[in-house]
Amino acid sequence: MEIATLNYKRRFAEPRVVARQASQVLYNLNPNFRPLARVSSLLHAALAELKLWRERSQQRRHLIALDDRMLKDIGLTSAQAYQEYRKPVWRA
Repeated sequence: MEIATLNYKRRFAEPRVVARQASQVLYNLNPNFRPLARVSSLLHAALAELKLWRERSQQRRHLIALDDRMLKDIGLTSAQAYQEYRKPVWRA
């Protein structure tokens, strides 16, 4: 994959996809770039984790916005919804 193609895709792809592609490009270009490929791989993992945290945060904000009738439909009380909302994003 060429760098120009990577730059084009960076605007439209998810960050973890771009990081993975960048690490593959660096790995294939030159053996001297292999440590950079490892760094890029770590960046990929970090971005994937941040995306997961953002999704959890959004889901918990949506959950706390539900009224009691909707919470009852999914089998939760408002206290349980609030308890879930108060969890840190890194805790599932």
